[in-house]
Amino acid sequence: PKMIKEIVNSVSIPVMAKCRIGHFVEAQILQELGIDCIDESEVLTVADEGNHVNKAKFKVPFVCGCRNLAEALRRIAEGAAMIRTKGEAGTGNVVEAVRHIRTLHKEIKQLQTMDDDEVFTLAKEMGAPLSLLQQTKRDGKLPV
Repeated sequence: PKMIKEIVNSVSIPVMAKCRIGHFVEAQILQELGIDCIDESEVLTVADEGNHVNKAKFKVPFVCGCRNLAEALRRIAEGAAMIRTKGEAGTGNVVEAVRHIRTLHKEIKQLQTMDDDEVFTLAKEMGAPLSLLQQTKRDGKLPV
C-alpha cells in the first residue's frame, strides 16, 4: 500500500492497478488508496475461481478482459466500465488478443441476425442478462 500511495501522490495522470479475479478485499484496498481504475486481471493468480468481484459495489471503475461476447457481457453485468481482450500474459504476443477481438466482433454480427427467441435462448446459454444482449444487438457494440 505504501508504494501505491506514493505513486498516486507523485503523478498527475490516472493510475490503474490490478487485482486478482474474485479478490474483493484487494479491490477495496486499491479503491481506498485512491486508484483511478482497477483491472480485475487474469495475469495474477486467481483468488476465487467461481466468482468475480461485484464491481457494482465500488465507486472506482473496473476494466476486465474477455475472450468472447459471453464473457464480455457477464463482466459488464458485474459492473465493468471497460472491456479489453485477453492476450497471452507476459509474452508480448498479441495474436490471442487479436483473435479474441475478432471473435467478439463476429459474435456481435451474428447476434444482430437473430430473432427475439434466439436472443432469449442465447442469453440463457451465455449466462448473461437478456437486456444486455438486446442492447448489444440494437447498438451493434458492447454497452460500455
